[in-house]
Amino acid sequence: MVEKIPNRIRPRANELVITANFIEVNPGKIADKEEQQISLDEYQTVLSKGTVVRDIEEGDVICLNPARFAKYQEQKSRVKAAVEGYEKVLTGYEFPIITTGYGNVMLIHDSDVKYIVEHGFVTYDPEPDVEKECVNYEEERCNTFSTDVATPGNMEKDSPKNN
Repeated sequence: MVEKIPNRIRPRANELVITANFIEVNPGKIADKEEQQISLDEYQTVLSKGTVVRDIEEGDVICLNPARFAKYQEQKSRVKAAVEGYEKVLTGYEFPIITTGYGNVMLIHDSDVKYIVEHGFVTYDPEPDVEKECVNYEEERCNTFSTDVATPGNMEKDSPKNN
């Protein structure tokens, strides 16, 4: 049987159509297939928006609020076993992924957006190369400071009291 896939979808009212980009969670462990996981990237691009959506434009990069897609299951609490209490246990996430002619997209509500990313991203290295930073620092320092260095002798000569 041939499966019908919509070529493009248009969001209604307060909905957004966003990309469904995935990232590799353990990128260095290609050989160990059990530990390698693929997860949905929390940053996605808005492809189209509904008529009521404000503050979010097409092409914006947004951060998803994963709590909106969390699924819980009630289980008996070990701590509250005496009083027969139940606790909610996170069982996973359920993202509304739709396959279209353009690839996988997600249809979400505007309230599922945590924030909008402005001015792109900067790279952050938690373990910087100290030697490289010192070399770059010296180069920047040499390039940004002029050769005319203020000394106490220069300051006295140029002060308004002496003119």
